[in-house]
Amino acid sequence: MTTLDLTQIPDSWNVPGSNAEITAVRSGETLVTMPLRVLIIGQLSGGTATALTGVPVTDPSQPPALFGLGTSLARAAVMFLTAAPYVQVDVIGVKAADSFVQAAGSVLPAGQATANGTVALIVGGVRVPVVVTQGMTAAQVQAAMIAAIATVPAAAALVTVVSGSGAAVTLTAKEAGVAGNDLDLRMSAAHADQVPGIGFTVTPFAGGMGSVDIADALDAVSNTWYTDIALTVNDASNLTTFAAELVRRYGAMVRQDAHGFVGFRGTYSDTLALLQALNCPYLSVVAAKAARWAPWEAAAALCGIAAQAANNDPARQMQDLDLTGLQGLAPDAADLYDEPMRNVILGQGGTTFKVAQDGTVSIERVPTTYKTDANGLPSSAYQDVMTPKTNTRVRYEWRSYTSGWSRMKLADDGSPLSMADGVITPAVAKTEALIQLKLYEAEGWIEDVDDLSDQVVFWIDPTNKNRLLYKIPVKVIGNLIRLDGQIQTEY
Repeated sequence: MTTLDLTQIPDSWNVPGSNAEITAVRSGETLVTMPLRVLIIGQLSGGTATALTGVPVTDPSQPPALFGLGTSLARAAVMFLTAAPYVQVDVIGVKAADSFVQAAGSVLPAGQATANGTVALIVGGVRVPVVVTQGMTAAQVQAAMIAAIATVPAAAALVTVVSGSGAAVTLTAKEAGVAGNDLDLRMSAAHADQVPGIGFTVTPFAGGMGSVDIADALDAVSNTWYTDIALTVNDASNLTTFAAELVRRYGAMVRQDAHGFVGFRGTYSDTLALLQALNCPYLSVVAAKAARWAPWEAAAALCGIAAQAANNDPARQMQDLDLTGLQGLAPDAADLYDEPMRNVILGQGGTTFKVAQDGTVSIERVPTTYKTDANGLPSSAYQDVMTPKTNTRVRYEWRSYTSGWSRMKLADDGSPLSMADGVITPAVAKTEALIQLKLYEAEGWIEDVDDLSDQVVFWIDPTNKNRLLYKIPVKVIGNLIRLDGQIQTEY
């Protein structure tokens, strides 16, 4: 018997005529659009923004005024908008405490110039050219350097500069806290930036103390779904808090899946120490030694590029995608992690990158920090970001499709009501699931649906007639990450 569930036309209507309801019914052969919304969390050290309040930003001109000129939060937001200008992004800051201590570094000129030329100070990735004329002493170069910094707004926004001991130029980070320790400070090693007779001793930024606690910021947005989150701080306490929040959001009863991105600046051993303490399938860390970029800028750039790529195709690897905005800011060749180091870093869940001759920085591989299961045993279940991203997309699509079942009645297989309008049975639900799985397979997200079809099971809870249970195994498609073989020379 065929029935029809009319919701707008009363059965008791007596006026003659033809009436028809119009309703939208999903064909089951199309996908919905996956939302894409990003959050950046960090230290608020200035600007007009209110602490613990998310602020949408759409243009690179906005962050300096909102979060403070030259601050880590502003620079991260600008970097994100550079990498992903069309992605919706909110920024939330935690106010820095008055007790935070600023980091400081110095540059000490020595000698006397024997020719005219230009040297270049680089602070936080910002180039400051300094004109040097023949005969200038170290003290005169010091004065020229201090004057030059004042003429480059991007550099002046980062540091306060004074004359130090002797001919030293002392630079103090304007933003207080440990973030200042991660500002890069160097003299350009380019051939064109050398002046005979003058040399420099650089003391890196250090001494910054104090880090915000992101817990209140996470609480403030706990009910807002962000698909990706970039964190501008990277101390152990905040990383633990962040990882726990990412796990919470991925939970079955929360369903606000988010992937987190963090940057780190340190030596190879520092990087391994950080990664070994992390074990989260929804967190990716990009590390570099002596990069010109700051860690928060790398996190924002990776977040922007990865968020877009995963939204377009969650199962596709991200190798060779350019990290827009980081070009020209990579570590020097001598400071790059070599291939054996990168191999270990990848095994520990760190994201690695490649640097081209022209300074372009591109992704090599984006793993998660997940390395061991709940029993402490090694696991590759979430080795790469594509696995949790694909699982998220499959769950979102499946939940979106089954939302159309919200008013269904539930009957046993073989029931005389199984074909009635508004009734679903386990067998029908399985058929619908397999149709959806084939659709996901056609998109290239999963594979071997036919082989796994016998393992798809739906059944009514024997203790609750209103509950339909199911198991749907999926196999995320692989990626060509390694190509190994043998080239044989015949003779």
